Amino acid sequence: MNGICKGERMVRVEVSDPIILDLPPDTIICTNPILLGAQANRPVQIDWALDPLFQMIIGTGNPALLDIEGDRWIYVHAYDSTGCEVIDSIFIVNRSMEMELMDSLLVCPQEVLQLNAHFPDPLDVLSGIEWEPAGYFPGGNQTNPVFFEYFEPGEHTVYVSATNQHGCVNMDSLLVVVVDTSLGELAIVPTICSGYHVLFHLEAPGSWGYSWHLGDPANPGYSVTGTDVSYQYPGQGMYTVQAIIETVPGCTDTLTRVITLVDPPVVVDFDWEYITCADTAIVLFTSTSVNDSSAIIQLSWSVNGLPAGTGSELTWTVLSTDSIQIQLIASSANGCIDTFLSPVSLPVVELDLQNTVSICPGDSVQLNKNGSTSYTYSWTPASGLNDPTLASPWAAPEVTTVYSVNAAFYSPDTCALSKEIK
Repeated sequence: MNGICKGERMVRVEVSDPIILDLPPDTIICTNPILLGAQANRPVQIDWALDPLFQMIIGTGNPALLDIEGDRWIYVHAYDSTGCEVIDSIFIVNRSMEMELMDSLLVCPQEVLQLNAHFPDPLDVLSGIEWEPAGYFPGGNQTNPVFFEYFEPGEHTVYVSATNQHGCVNMDSLLVVVVDTSLGELAIVPTICSGYHVLFHLEAPGSWGYSWHLGDPANPGYSVTGTDVSYQYPGQGMYTVQAIIETVPGCTDTLTRVITLVDPPVVVDFDWEYITCADTAIVLFTSTSVNDSSAIIQLSWSVNGLPAGTGSELTWTVLSTDSIQIQLIASSANGCIDTFLSPVSLPVVELDLQNTVSICPGDSVQLNKNGSTSYTYSWTPASGLNDPTLASPWAAPEVTTVYSVNAAFYSPDTCALSKEIK
């Protein structure tokens, strides 16, 4: 007998509830990107795409932040872990308005700043714009461009709200920084040197540049740059000096000072005298320089353009009558460097005398035959001389006589020479 083996099993086939997806209606959007979401009757995953084959997915999740350019269909794919799925779509009309605005701007005090919002989409028609706070725009805050006229130094946030022809609104903001160019207690410091020569110093930490207008009506267009400048004024008077300081690129502030020039506080000069006066003369030059506003810390001498020494005195040897150029430079603690240059004529007394001359009894001889008539002479003894005050007297002594002569030159200093002849 053949046996029959039988078995029984049961299988349950569960049919999931259908996915019911509730999407927003076709809509007009004013912002991009936009947050879109869907309602589902049970938990599902959702993909958002620009095509029905879901090859151009632009977002996942529910809701999802979607970047939608222009007017287009958005396809929605909802699915669960069992593979159940549903696909739907929504048509989005993008009427958002793109607005471009600078993040921040620098403006100088008292400078009117033009602000301009840019709308790159040529299809956008601006139906309204408003800039806030309104107090920053005394000329009106509902135009584009608009003029920012608030001059208080510091950071100021400007808000703008723009509406297009579809009623879509875009809002943005920017930071306007009004630069503080205040120089506080900063002042122009003048140093007045000899001959109406003035040094100016000014240093504002962090500044970018300096431009000076020195107020000389004889040279009105003159200007110079730098922290330290100097100028030779034509003479006594009052001069208005301006320093224009660029505190940041493009922003300036101006300092003004009136200086009064009278007799210069620095006078560089010297005196001179003979120390010895023979066939070779030694001359002493002595500085008489003064600086009423500072100390003279160095004196430098030169003769005929060559350095000759330092200090308050200079000793110079003259071999023969000569005219030399003496230059004295006085350096003071306040920065003045002043110069005095003068020609000096230094005559040396020169005599044409032999030590001994011989004559026969009853004869005469002329002494100092080529003597200069610029000197003053005194011959001793006077006996045997035709005139003891002549430069070249005739001598006819009866006996051997030693004559002495004193020759002197009295201008500008006295140089005297004594000599004997037998």
